[in-house]
Amino acid sequence: MVFKYSSLLKTSSAIVLLSGGGWTCYQIYQMKYAITHILKTEVLEVEKKRAEYIYINDPTFKEEIDLFKDEKTDIFKRLSVFQWWVSWKNSLAWRLLHMAQTGDQRDRLEAVRSLVDIKDLKDSDYRQLAQACDARTAVGLARTRGVDLRFFLNPPYFHEKVTKIEILDRLRLLLQDLIREKPHPCIQYFLSKAFPEFQHRYKILDHDITSIDSPESTIPNEELLPLTLRNLLHHSAVGDNAKDIAQKGGLALMTTIYKFCEDNVGISILLASLLANISIHKDLLEDIFRSGWIGILAKWSQNQNIRLSAPATKALANLDSDDVRTALYPRRVYLLHPTWRRSPRPKMDVVFVHGLLGGVFVTWRMRDQDPWSTPPETGEQYYSEDSSRSISDEKTKEYLAGWEEEWKQLGLDYEFVMDDAPEDCNKQATGPFCVSSHDSYCVHGSSLSVLETTQCWPKDWLAKDCPYLRIIGVNYDTSLSMWGPMCPEDKSRGTLVERSEALRLKLLEAGVGQRPVVWVTHSMGGILVKNMLVKAWESSDPVQRQLTVNSKAVVFYSVPHKGSPLAAMAPTAKFFLWPTIEVQELQENSPALLDLHKRFLQMLKEIPMDIISFAETKPTAVRPLHMEVFLVPPKSADPGVGEYFQIPQDHICICKPASRRSFLYQKLLHVVSKLSESS
Repeated sequence: MVFKYSSLLKTSSAIVLLSGGGWTCYQIYQMKYAITHILKTEVLEVEKKRAEYIYINDPTFKEEIDLFKDEKTDIFKRLSVFQWWVSWKNSLAWRLLHMAQTGDQRDRLEAVRSLVDIKDLKDSDYRQLAQACDARTAVGLARTRGVDLRFFLNPPYFHEKVTKIEILDRLRLLLQDLIREKPHPCIQYFLSKAFPEFQHRYKILDHDITSIDSPESTIPNEELLPLTLRNLLHHSAVGDNAKDIAQKGGLALMTTIYKFCEDNVGISILLASLLANISIHKDLLEDIFRSGWIGILAKWSQNQNIRLSAPATKALANLDSDDVRTALYPRRVYLLHPTWRRSPRPKMDVVFVHGLLGGVFVTWRMRDQDPWSTPPETGEQYYSEDSSRSISDEKTKEYLAGWEEEWKQLGLDYEFVMDDAPEDCNKQATGPFCVSSHDSYCVHGSSLSVLETTQCWPKDWLAKDCPYLRIIGVNYDTSLSMWGPMCPEDKSRGTLVERSEALRLKLLEAGVGQRPVVWVTHSMGGILVKNMLVKAWESSDPVQRQLTVNSKAVVFYSVPHKGSPLAAMAPTAKFFLWPTIEVQELQENSPALLDLHKRFLQMLKEIPMDIISFAETKPTAVRPLHMEVFLVPPKSADPGVGEYFQIPQDHICICKPASRRSFLYQKLLHVVSKLSESS
């Protein structure tokens, strides 16, 4: 019986369990529903409710909406590409900077060049790169054309404000500290005149005077700062004093002066010259870099004023250890071209040596235009296509077009005589004396107007016409009278032989003689070069002789081979003038000059050179003597060898061309171009 209803019991139990489970689940669901619906959800959905739009069924609006969507997509695409490009440039700049700091010499040069070519980085990127840059790379950047000045940091503590009194006091302390170890009579004398109150205190302590009145400075207040800097520059030109200035905190003081007088070009020139003297000591590169001077030198090297850009360029060239083409340019030797790293490799050196009372930035400038003379041609057209557009008549337009074509043809087969054409010449003279119309640089746009002048024609003209040159300018101090102040520490003054020897050593240090050389001289500079070449030729040292062997031409602008009548003045004039040693040695028919010229001619027989001589045919006004004299008569300017030309100019203007089509310049250009092509 039990077994008979067992299956029924199992079935009933299963039904009861399922029913109970279903009822339980239903109750749970009902309870959850009741709890969740206590608060109406419409209240919570108010903020999430979408705005209701009115859709306009107009195909015009649909096209504009689709166009907007396409433009929006393109903008996002371009934005993403631009962001990728900026990020890639930034990453590339960092990789190039790393290569410039860790690669070999060739890689460093290429990395710096490529780093400068990257443009339009953000200011923050430039600042970060500048902070990570080392001294060697900074110099390379500064010597690369087109560098962004944001690659360089400002000097430390550049934000601090100082007064002029504080600057002068620090300069005085620096000068006193310098002469305490290395006495310098000039500086001691200047300090006694500029800061007598401090000198007075020392005398009181030493019981050297009995008066207690404090004297006042005899120098005007506005001239005190430039005069103090000029004396510091003078002190730096003696021995290793420039290194002492840097080691005694002079670099930081100079940055303070630069900030205080940033817009004063005269002060900037003095600071740049000081840095040029300090740059001779390459071991001071880190000190110069940490002082923030590399960026300032880079800025100055791009300045239009050659008196500022030349010493800045020289300082950077001296500090550049990666460029194998650079040399060490000592004091008074200036690199005029090339001024950048990425310049053509020089085939030849052209060295300019000025004469008495001259200088690199004085002798070799363009001649001042006569305001009463006819302005030079500028190639300006009086008729152009723009003016013909205002003409409505077609026949008139056709006639003018034909007339213009005929006018152009007329101007293709003419020549004109150069400016400063010679009045006379010898049989060896070959010219050229005319300029062809095909030489467009000599006809259109090259003749500068009265307002357009060049401060240094070797740098601005010769470097463009013959880019494969290294152009060097030499400076040295000269004077007519012994009445002027002379420093007992200045070893550069002396006889012509001593001066030429000092010049020879400086030029050898700059690498002159390692490639073909052309010498361009004016007045006494020609005597110095002749003596230097003869001494090198007579030397048994092969390095010394190389200077003469590699000399290919000498250009003499009014050089007194046989002396000058200025040195043979009347005894009364000599008493008042008291001529210097160099003036006395230039006496007319001086045995020393005649002997030097004889040896020079003998040297030319063994080592032939192109000799070009220009003689003055106008007297020069000597203002101190209130008279006009031939400083170098044509007979004295004729060396008796090579090409000889008499030019209608005086002694001062004989080396200053009026324009690029001047014979004084074109003849030199012809010689240099010929020798450069054969090198």
